Amino acid sequence: MSHEEYIRSEFRFTVLPTPGHSIGGVSLVFPDAHLVLTGDALFRETIGRTDLPTGSMEQLLHAIQTQLFTLPNYDVYPGHGPATTIAHEKTFNPFFCSKNQGCYPWFLFTK
Repeated sequence: MSHEEYIRSEFRFTVLPTPGHSIGGVSLVFPDAHLVLTGDALFRETIGRTDLPTGSMEQLLHAIQTQLFTLPNYDVYPGHGPATTIAHEKTFNPFFCSKNQGCYPWFLFTK
């Protein structure tokens, strides 16, 4: 799926493919408002579940890194939970930050 831009009334938005939580997952980017609606892909300091029948951890991590983390420091509004920003997630989300940044991905230490 390519990035598709839509204009509806005064709203301009782009649809980004962010599969992984479920097949066909998308995020909506509103560049004029400097925000992205991420649905169940990206949350404050975590990511969406991937244990659903069409979920894929690999797809979700790839989509977040290549589709969302390439955006400017937009506000992020997930499908539920608190808002965040792209910069905050790049720095503090344990699925993406490194030990050198002072955080430790929890999933590396679970059995």
